[in-house]
Amino acid sequence: MAIAASVQGQPDFLCIDCGIAEDGNTDDNGTIFYTSDAKFIQTGTNKNISEDYITEQLPRQYQNLRFFPDGNRSCYTLTPVTKSNRYLLRASFMYGNYDALNNPPKFDVYVGVNRWEVTLPSTAEERTMNEIIVYTTMNYVSVCLVNTGSGIPFISTLESRRLNNLAYQAAKESQSLRLNNRYHFRQTGHGPMIR
Repeated sequence: MAIAASVQGQPDFLCIDCGIAEDGNTDDNGTIFYTSDAKFIQTGTNKNISEDYITEQLPRQYQNLRFFPDGNRSCYTLTPVTKSNRYLLRASFMYGNYDALNNPPKFDVYVGVNRWEVTLPSTAEERTMNEIIVYTTMNYVSVCLVNTGSGIPFISTLESRRLNNLAYQAAKESQSLRLNNRYHFRQTGHGPMIR
């Protein structure tokens, strides 16, 4: 049975650092605590990225990853999840030339049976973060990485956040919402500013 790592005081937040030891955990500036992905998947291999790409500014969660050299489809089972609710899923990727091939792979990601159009890194140092809002029909969410013949799938982090079920009503059983852009509005002396 999976044990969720949660943001302090927010038990519906699941934060997974893919590729750390089974009993490992990391934190993001002491606010978000990540757990190992060993409780959520039975396949794959842990690996650190190349030391050439590890800097003081690089968050700990990007310094390692899990890759899947065997089989065509490798699936995470995210639990606990409350059926008939909306969840934000976030998947992050940093290739970091972990395999010394200097060739970031391309692969597919699925949530259940539906393809998730993720943006993958095109260089070793690039980090990508992808978000989708889904409506759950079971008490778990399955996130699968699928080998399409263009390199070995990998992942750096995987997170889920339960949302207010009254928000994002467009996300339903037959339709998810994918993040296109996010704007940060802040008050300045000249009014709101888009960043």
